[in-house]
Amino acid sequence: MSAKLRIGERLRARLRGEVRVYGLRAPATLRWAGDRYSLELDHPADAPVAAGFALGEQAMPRLDLARRLWSGRLAEVLGSRELGGLPAPDLDVFVRLLGFRRRAEQQVKALPAGERERLDAMAAGLNAWIDARRWSDDPFWAQLDSRPRLSGAVDLLLLALGPALADRVPTDVEALPVEAGPGGEVRAWPSAWTEPLNRRLAALRHADLRGEDGLGAGPPPGALPTVRLAEPAAERALVPVTVLPGGDDHRVTTADGWVRLRVRRPDLAVRGAGRRRPWLREAPDGALISDVLAGAEENRPPTGEAWAIRWEGPADPDPNVWIPSPAFPLPRPGPGRDVLRLVPLVEGA
Repeated sequence: MSAKLRIGERLRARLRGEVRVYGLRAPATLRWAGDRYSLELDHPADAPVAAGFALGEQAMPRLDLARRLWSGRLAEVLGSRELGGLPAPDLDVFVRLLGFRRRAEQQVKALPAGERERLDAMAAGLNAWIDARRWSDDPFWAQLDSRPRLSGAVDLLLLALGPALADRVPTDVEALPVEAGPGGEVRAWPSAWTEPLNRRLAALRHADLRGEDGLGAGPPPGALPTVRLAEPAAERALVPVTVLPGGDDHRVTTADGWVRLRVRRPDLAVRGAGRRRPWLREAPDGALISDVLAGAEENRPPTGEAWAIRWEGPADPDPNVWIPSPAFPLPRPGPGRDVLRLVPLVEGA
């Protein structure tokens, strides 16, 4: 089919209230009554794909910003704008240090095959909404000078896991006990670092896109997989460690000698400014919180006295990762329209 015929078919489908959706086995219908919708399926296995499309119809701006928040990528679109009292680039560095997205990637790998397939199908429905350019008439994207990005299973689980993990972040660093280091060393937490760390902790807990920063609410209750967090293996704490100089400066002392740190040095894009390249390192006792407080973006990483923050335990996804039920408000697809028909994407159409 030629490009002109394809565009014409899409226009006719839009006038009929139809959208072609990749991954559907049979047609499905979104039907509105007031501000609520019901999902009618011709094939029951299409539930996750259709629900993903419906989620995009309802909350794509909020979903896209929340995915960026928990991935440490907000500054790509917000530049140096503040969230929760902290510039977006600094919040991105902190989120990446604590590794929210990496934890979501680990959990997706651990999911049973059936649950992973359902998340993949839901992401396919969300992406079909994007491919259908349902976002193009929303002024939000023009104001942001961006567009929604395609998502996968990790993104969907991250949207549920991020807030759950953030709820475990302490509210005040002074409330955390200071433990002896791995070599038995005892050290006082530097008081000069209390305020800058508390600012980051507060921003992480409050810049969750639920409306405080004018970025819209988060995903609606029941719209995403639930996440159950296991109890932490140890209490939250600050742990003094020592980073050995020499070589690549990525060794930390232990009771028996030394081990290598887990090291990342990502390129963080900041709209309207240059890129940032922080050192993000993790010791056996936790992420090196001192790296983001002193010298994280120098040519060589900090060495000598350092501090790890242990703030959460392993996170287990709920065994009943489910598909959203049609129980929350959903905007109508157009003025006066009560029905949106989703039809399978035919090759070449």
